[in-house]
Amino acid sequence: MKKFIAEFLGTFILVFIGCGAMVAINALVAGMGLTIPLGFSALTVALAFGLALALGYESFGTISGGHMNPALTIAAYIDGRMESIKQTCGYIIAQFAGGIAAGCILYLVTAQKASLGQNGYSYNSALQVNETTAIIIELLLTFFFVSFYLFRTKTAQHGSLDGIVIGLAFAACYIVALPFTGASLNPARSLGPAIFVGDQALRQVWIFILVPVVAGILAALVYKYLTKAEVTKEKPKDKAIADDDSKDESHNIVEPEIETHMDYYNIELIKAIEEARKEK
Repeated sequence: MKKFIAEFLGTFILVFIGCGAMVAINALVAGMGLTIPLGFSALTVALAFGLALALGYESFGTISGGHMNPALTIAAYIDGRMESIKQTCGYIIAQFAGGIAAGCILYLVTAQKASLGQNGYSYNSALQVNETTAIIIELLLTFFFVSFYLFRTKTAQHGSLDGIVIGLAFAACYIVALPFTGASLNPARSLGPAIFVGDQALRQVWIFILVPVVAGILAALVYKYLTKAEVTKEKPKDKAIADDDSKDESHNIVEPEIETHMDYYNIELIKAIEEARKEK
C-alpha cells in the first residue's frame, strides 16, 4: 500500500506542477496581454515538468521506484523489476488517480477548463500537426525517455543524482514535444487534464494513452536485448576462469597424495635399515 500511495503522490506532484506551469503561462499571455515567445514558454514548462519529476523521484523513489508513469511501470514489469502483475496494476491505477486528482484541483482553483495543460494535435497544437506526426513524436520521445530511465536505474541502488538527471532528461524530451503535442510521454499526465477539459481534448487523448504505452514496451524489449547481449558476451570468460580454478583444485588434490606416498616409502626404508642392524 505504501508503494501505491507513493506513486499517487508522485504523479500528483508531476501533473499539478507541470500542468500548473502551463496554466500560468497561458494566464500571463491572455490575462495580462504579455507576449511570450514560444521557445521561452516551452523551456519554462519543460523545466517545470522536469523539476517536478525530480522532486517526485527524490521524495518517493526509494519507496516505489519513482515511476509516476504507466509506460515506465509496464516497462519495469517486462524487465522483471515488478513483483507481480497485481502490483503493476496497482501502480497504474494509483498513477491515473494521481493525475486525475491533480487535474481536478487545477480545474477548481483556476475556475476554467479552456486550458489545463491538456495534450492535442491539429488546432490543439501550437504547430497544428496532424495525427500521424503526433503519434511519431510521442512514440520516439517516450521511447528515448523510458530507455534512459531503464539504463539509469539499472541497479537497485538509489544514486544521489538520479532524480535531477532523470528530471533533466524528461525536460529535454518535453522541450522538443511541447510545440507538437503539448508533450505527454505519460498517459497519467494526459488523462487527468483531458477529463476536465472534455470536448476535443478527451476525444484525442487516446493517442497520449496508447502511444506512450507502446513506446514503453518497445523500450523495455530493446533494453532486455541489449543487456542480455552483455551477459552472454561475458560467459566464455567466466567459464575459462572456472576451468582454471578446477585445474588448480585438481593439482592441490594430487600433491597431498604424492606426499603421502613418499612418507610411506620413507617409513618402510627406515624399518628395513633397523631390521638389518638387528640381524648384524
